[in-house]
Amino acid sequence: MLDTQFAPSKRESVETCVFQQEKLNKRHIFKSVIDNMPYLFMVLNDCRQIIYTNESVLKFLGCKLCEVQGKRPGEALGCANADKYDGGCGTSLFCKNCGAVNAILGALKNTEQIQECRLTTSSGASLDLRVWAYPLPIIDKKYVAFICDDISDEKRRRSLERVFFHDVLNTAGGIQGAVGKLYRAKAERIYHASETAERILDMTSELIGEIKAQKDLAAAEANELHVNQDIVCTRDIVEHAVALYRNHSVCIDREIQILPDFGNYTFYSDTILLSRVVGNMLKNALEASSPGETVKVGCQRRGNRILFEVHNPEYIPEDVQRQIFQRSFSTKGEGRGLGTYSMKMLSSRYLSGDVYFTSTPEQGTVFVASYPFKEISTVVKEEKKDKTPAQVLSEAKKIMIIDDIEINREIIQYILEDEGYCCHGFDSAGEAVDALMHEHYDLVFMDVNMPVMGGIEATKAIRANESTKDIPIIAMSASMSLSDLKAYEAAGMNGHIEKPFDTDQIISIAADWLKKEE
Repeated sequence: MLDTQFAPSKRESVETCVFQQEKLNKRHIFKSVIDNMPYLFMVLNDCRQIIYTNESVLKFLGCKLCEVQGKRPGEALGCANADKYDGGCGTSLFCKNCGAVNAILGALKNTEQIQECRLTTSSGASLDLRVWAYPLPIIDKKYVAFICDDISDEKRRRSLERVFFHDVLNTAGGIQGAVGKLYRAKAERIYHASETAERILDMTSELIGEIKAQKDLAAAEANELHVNQDIVCTRDIVEHAVALYRNHSVCIDREIQILPDFGNYTFYSDTILLSRVVGNMLKNALEASSPGETVKVGCQRRGNRILFEVHNPEYIPEDVQRQIFQRSFSTKGEGRGLGTYSMKMLSSRYLSGDVYFTSTPEQGTVFVASYPFKEISTVVKEEKKDKTPAQVLSEAKKIMIIDDIEINREIIQYILEDEGYCCHGFDSAGEAVDALMHEHYDLVFMDVNMPVMGGIEATKAIRANESTKDIPIIAMSASMSLSDLKAYEAAGMNGHIEKPFDTDQIISIAADWLKKEE
């Protein structure tokens, strides 16, 4: 018999499973009922092997019954832990925490079971299942009716909502307090206003970051996330994360140390997604640490990989280690804990990387995020940073800003005029299109969602006119899924910028497109 770390490894032959299935087939009422169930329904023998399934299972898996007979549920569903041991599904240490295995074992002891099961497939997909397991006294041996309901969307929505509301309300509460302090300040203490205003700006940026992070995570799980490859600097990524969390509540009575042998490299990646992964590693380490402890952050190059490492002195218990990257698992309470899942998912699916960890009582815990490295000359990066729009553009460049929200127009206009550009704002796409027929503009920032005439419709009108067909048009929207970007491109838009606006991004995209026009 094969080794096992949890449930019995004994199996029946496939021929025996087929024989048991044929006995069930003789019960026509039974077959008729389960084939019309909307849930995934399986009949398992006392070795936890599938001998029968309904049509919902076969459609879900895209296979025939003969292809899953003799397998256990985790093996049929593609669980990444099903082949950890030769004994298969149920026999690894990871299976001790599996709701499905425990429900089946309970049913084999004649008790009805309802549990939840978090399952990560070998392809990296994550499933949340609600499972029922019942003793099935049909024929001469012990059988189990095993039913699964995919509740991934439900769990995903609940987790996103709880994490979102928790983090956003914390940040919004801080902003409210800071604004109240500024409002109540006496005249003789007004010199503190700039310091308070700076803190409000930091918290507002944090709030926007939380909103964007949850939005991007939802897009990532729907395979709708757009990845921007640009030059990133490892020290910039880490210093940004350290600055973000050094004054955060999770850092109270704790220290952050950047290791002295920190490797500073430049390589291609998505700055925003990479910053979120490293930031999550740092935040999780701070949350796991005890008061008085120090979290250490490092970076090194190993061969053709860049490794970001975050160390905290605390040990993760083995049962927690086995569940750490599962989507809805958390040690922080119901609905929390998307950090480790999102780190793993964003890295493997969008950044060609991986996230893993080691944890021992002696050494504590080290999380590592590993990414492919292709060396980029630091001279190129420095030249890119040193060049400003003022060096390459004349003040005569004219920019049109179209947005029906006044404050949005004012923000962009303020930023770009400060860079030396001439800007005109329009609250109506129709008026803006008419203005373009009579006056030359070098660049257009176009809001997508506007009343009467939207940005896509306005862009098509501009492209249809011979005198305006080549003007660069930059889409502005809070919605930047892959399908949205394809629609913007199809309409004739040249680029995009996401709301709420990032100052550096506005300056950069204006400079890039106006240089192309020279």
